[in-house]
Amino acid sequence: MQKIEPSNPSVLSPKQLEAEFGISISKQEKLRMRKNKEGDGIYALPFFRIGKRIRYQREAVMEWFSKLQEKEANQR
Repeated sequence: MQKIEPSNPSVLSPKQLEAEFGISISKQEKLRMRKNKEGDGIYALPFFRIGKRIRYQREAVMEWFSKLQEKEANQR
């Protein structure tokens, strides 16, 4: 059976996220399950499921990156 990757540019599969943003699939798994520890302001990587498949909304991932950048800028 051939795997079909999403053709919608606003939705990414884990492989597409890895190719575009350089976050390995194993790291994605860890980031999806991350909790806000001691108010560090870093939240889990936003995702949704369709059956057993994991998908990411590009806009939500970009907002997540923005929050990380803000946190880093505030620590300086």
